[in-house]
Order: sequence, then C-alpha cells, then structure tokens
Amino acid sequence: MLVLRHVIYKYPGRIGSDKDLFAVRCVTQIISGQKLGLHDYPFVWWNDYIKSEYYLRYYTRIYDLIDYSPSSRGGGGTISVVISWPPVVTLSWNYDSTYITSIDDDSILGVKAGWYHDIGTPYSPAVPNTVKIEPGFEYTVSPPSSGAQRWVITAGWLGMGVNPGYPLQKFAGTVVIKVIIED
Repeated sequence: MLVLRHVIYKYPGRIGSDKDLFAVRCVTQIISGQKLGLHDYPFVWWNDYIKSEYYLRYYTRIYDLIDYSPSSRGGGGTISVVISWPPVVTLSWNYDSTYITSIDDDSILGVKAGWYHDIGTPYSPAVPNTVKIEPGFEYTVSPPSSGAQRWVITAGWLGMGVNPGYPLQKFAGTVVIKVIIED
C-alpha cells in the first residue's frame, strides 16, 4: 500500500519581474512487505524501497529546479530537509530514518528532482512498520503561467530466501501522476 501527499508552497510575490517561486514537500508512505504479511517461510527477510522522480520539464520547459534535499547519504539518525532561495525563503523539516539504509539522489538541477530510498537490507531483520519519506524541492516558473509536471513513484518489496537456493521473491508497482499547476 502506498500513500501520497504532494504539498506545494507558492511564494506570494514574484522573483524578479518574470518568475514565480514554488517549493514542494513530497510525502510518500509505504507499508513494509513484512507488515503486509509477505513473510512466509523461507522468505522471512525483506528489503523495501521507494523511488520518487519529479520531471519538471517533461511536458513544458517553464519550470527550473533550483534546489532539492536531501542529497545521497547513508541511513540512520534523522534526515533533515532544507530548501531555500536566500534571502527570500528557507523551508526545513525532518523525517525519521530508522529503517532507511541509504538514499541515492538522482536529481538534475533545472530538470528533475529524484530520490531512491532503500529501506531495510537483505538478510537483516524485516521492517515491521510503515515507512514515510519526505524529500523536497524548489523551482521557479518563467514566465509565470499554468503547466504540468510528471511525478513517477515506484515502490516495491524484495524477498530474500534464508537458503541461497530459494528463488528471489519480489513485487514492484509504479504510479504516474500528472501534476497540473494553474497560475
């Protein structure tokens, strides 16, 4: 099961004479394979993941990615997200990384904000909970007008057998959302 929330903040004024500024908090929540009951012996250890990609220029060229967070990192501790356009605006928040083993940043300034969150590790104790990720990004619109972005979320579960002879068990699902932004 996947739960999505896409929170868009719009700076109330213009940046210069021809740009609007937006920030996005991308909340994605996955129920782990273990919690869904995907733990039949001999497949008792699971590795889950969430891949989120926001293609700002997929439909039009009016969007420009200017900042994103987090960058690639190992797991553990709290993940801090900070996006800013100094001195106009700075937004920050944190999310828990108890079960997140690593984050691979796949963002390309100007074009795409993207992250791969690896949750749990093969042959480690299964992730028993629901895991929520909350990366963020900031972009400008020039000229200020309506447009659309493409949001692609892939989430999955990978089951590893306790004996190397057992076949790999896996499930993945992808959701594609066209986010329409009206000026």
